[in-house]
Amino acid sequence: KPIYQRTIIAFGGPLANFLLAILIFTFLFMVTGKDFSKPQVHSVQENSPAFDAGIKKGDIILEINNNKIQSTRKVSSFINLSSKKNIIIKIKRKNEELFFSIKPKFIEDKDSLGNKTTRKIIGVQIAPLNNKINIQKLGPSKALYYAVKETWYVITSTAEYLYFKVILKGDLSQLSGPIKIAKISGQVSELGVLPFITLMAYISIGLGFMNLLPLPVLDGGHIMMNVIEKIRGKPLSEKNTNLMFRIGLSIVLFLMIFITIQDVNDLLAN
Repeated sequence: KPIYQRTIIAFGGPLANFLLAILIFTFLFMVTGKDFSKPQVHSVQENSPAFDAGIKKGDIILEINNNKIQSTRKVSSFINLSSKKNIIIKIKRKNEELFFSIKPKFIEDKDSLGNKTTRKIIGVQIAPLNNKINIQKLGPSKALYYAVKETWYVITSTAEYLYFKVILKGDLSQLSGPIKIAKISGQVSELGVLPFITLMAYISIGLGFMNLLPLPVLDGGHIMMNVIEKIRGKPLSEKNTNLMFRIGLSIVLFLMIFITIQDVNDLLAN
């Protein structure tokens, strides 16, 4: 097959993962609605990073790291998924728009399901503006728009985390394998059908993204080799192709073993 056809075929699997997530998010935004509650600082802990930076009670959070914040639920995720040393927060105070650079603290904590995790805090408690929760059920086109936007956000934040935390710093502590995913899936399923479906959307995005990594045994590796063939004007030799596949397979197997051991230790610790 021509290079472009082979590339399209290789991209088909990850694309199906992303489309499934978009479909799920669209359905959820239409059925359960999307939160558009504006986040306001309800309180600031003394001597916290936010307190030292000058954040005050009543400030309205507009942006975090140049990302517009349209929901109170997004504040925590934007802070925790940030790979930057300092978090840039844009707030509205009365009629002024101010920027603050805040270096978060890292704490060992448990998530809502009781699993150990490391998360960032800046020392603020967030509440909807004027305590008014604004959840809107969206029409098909608007729901699709926000579904694509959510999927793209997860993809880009995952790529950013992978590059800055895993590749540059070698931090594999927050990566999860099949064991931890199965554990969390079981916990979420007890909360109801909709939370479980939501989790499936995020897992689907994760699978699609990981499959696009430029490792020869993955779809991303096939795409990479197609690009190399296009640049060279001819395919790699059988010897070099086999060598690349062996290297890719070794990396994948190492990660699988390492993350599985990490998941088992985490399971036993809990």
